[in-house]
Amino acid sequence: MNNNNDVHDGNDKTVRDPGKASAELLKAEQRSDTLLADCWSLAERHKAGYFIRDGILYRYRKMFGHEY
Repeated sequence: MNNNNDVHDGNDKTVRDPGKASAELLKAEQRSDTLLADCWSLAERHKAGYFIRDGILYRYRKMFGHEY
C-alpha cells in the first residue's frame, strides 16, 4: 500500500513516517489489534457506546455533562 505518509529509502523499502497518520492506517491498526476484539464485537451489536463509522471504531461517552 502506498500513501502520502510513506517514504521510500534507496533499497526499495517503504518506511512509515511516525509523525503522520492516515485514516487507512488507523483502520488497519484498529482491525489488527487483538486487544480491540471485544470492542469491535460490542460496536457490531451497538452496545456500551461503541460504534463504527467509515470503518473506524469509536466510543461514545458522557462524562461530567460533556459528550465525547
